[in-house]
Amino acid sequence: MNIKTIYEIDMEIINDLFSDAIFYRGEEYKDEGLVKSIEPINHTTLTGVVLGSYNYMVSITIDEDGDILCDCSCPCDFNCKHAAAVLLKWITIKDNKNTSVHKTKKAPIETLDQLLIKKSKDDLIFLIKLFIERYPELTLYVNIDAHKLTVSIQRLFLNDWGWHEIDTLISELETILQAIQSNKNQWDKKLVKEMKAASQIMIDNVENIDDNGEFSFFLDEWLKTYGEIFSTTNPTKTQKNEFIHSIFQWMQEDEYDLDYSYQQALLGMCANEKDIDIIIKHLKSIDSIYYSYDDYYSDFPLQMYDKLGLHDRYIDSAIQSGHIIKAIDKLIQLGRFEEALNLCEQSKNISTDLIIKKVSILKKLGRTQEWHQCLLLLIQKTGKYSYVPQLKQASTKDEWTTYRKEIVNDAKKKKLEGFLSRLYYDEGNYKEAYTYARELSDDGYLELLAKKLSTTHPDLACNILKKLCFDFVLKGSGWPYKKAGDLLKTIKKIDNNGEFFKQTKQQLINKHKKKYSLMSIIKKI
Repeated sequence: MNIKTIYEIDMEIINDLFSDAIFYRGEEYKDEGLVKSIEPINHTTLTGVVLGSYNYMVSITIDEDGDILCDCSCPCDFNCKHAAAVLLKWITIKDNKNTSVHKTKKAPIETLDQLLIKKSKDDLIFLIKLFIERYPELTLYVNIDAHKLTVSIQRLFLNDWGWHEIDTLISELETILQAIQSNKNQWDKKLVKEMKAASQIMIDNVENIDDNGEFSFFLDEWLKTYGEIFSTTNPTKTQKNEFIHSIFQWMQEDEYDLDYSYQQALLGMCANEKDIDIIIKHLKSIDSIYYSYDDYYSDFPLQMYDKLGLHDRYIDSAIQSGHIIKAIDKLIQLGRFEEALNLCEQSKNISTDLIIKKVSILKKLGRTQEWHQCLLLLIQKTGKYSYVPQLKQASTKDEWTTYRKEIVNDAKKKKLEGFLSRLYYDEGNYKEAYTYARELSDDGYLELLAKKLSTTHPDLACNILKKLCFDFVLKGSGWPYKKAGDLLKTIKKIDNNGEFFKQTKQQLINKHKKKYSLMSIIKKI
């Protein structure tokens, strides 16, 4: 790998950086939109924020030899799924930028909508009939028979659905739901009644579906549409109360953690501020096990306020229910940075997430010194190296000298050896990086460090490679054995007198001689 800038990173390089499992998890995070921000700090450093259990800060750095180091504030630290997600998102962004100029020079490709607009009424009717003849189930998209809707749902749930069949079930259910959503002119009270009956069938049959959550995702959308259809029938206040009561009955009888799905029905029926007040009144009236500002339900009013764009009520409710970060996020989204900063400073719980928000706000406000101090606090509080490149890049040379001294003293006091190793690595002081890396277990980082030490301190590099060699053997047969063999070859190559290589090889043989597939690899080296 011989690259000099973050703009040279491509899919092949990313594939080489991560194991298959980490790569695919990163791809999922990227596709789910969990990469919340990406910022090139300079031509060799890229930072990003990824939403996981928390907001994780990722730092991607290319060193002078073209090696890529991926640090993250998550527990994994190095070359994790969050880093993979940032890099995958980054190549999408940079490739779009690089090709945008060329795309404008080409004749624009007509979209399907543009092509259909050009068709005559008779041509469109012909096409629709042709599609329906080939795929009769598409008749639903033309006309919804409310009674047949319930019958169709009932038919689908006559049998149990195993995990290998769940895709078929959801595909058929989605066809029905999409047909309902695309025929809003047929939304009426009769359809509401049938939607309720069909929903009850699904709820009664949850226990007969073996899946990993796919069905609950479908149920979210189904019940939200059910609520929306109910709302379009201009219900009276009494009818709204009856609807809400029926949803809460489902909630109270639920044994499968489908509360979020039921909430979507209420969210769907919520069309104005009075609807929110009615729903909240119901929420507060039921048993405290189902509602408390300290539990799961305290977040639901925020969803309703957000849907209707009631920003001030959203912020007030978030503050009252203890969702300070959500209130700050909303203020940032609205560009009300001073208010967001005041809320940060008023909070008594100085969490990592709160400091991260404050860093972002201070940067947007251009309050440089406070921004730097907040970044320094974040580094010292978390002990994560991924925040360091941002402070280093933002500081003058003299400022960084001062900050670095504080950072190093704090890390030594707290015995953050992995952090110190990474800091010295970044400065090119690989021998000192080795001193603090001896207890680390991250094979990706250790292998890079061994590579740096191989020319100036081959004895130290060999020590690292030996540790990795034995570690890989313990990971199992197949690829780990091959990797152990490759590491032993590297030891042989850089060991000046060959003694260390011979000892390591013999120790592997003595300890693992019954692992015959490993021995076939080792003895050939």
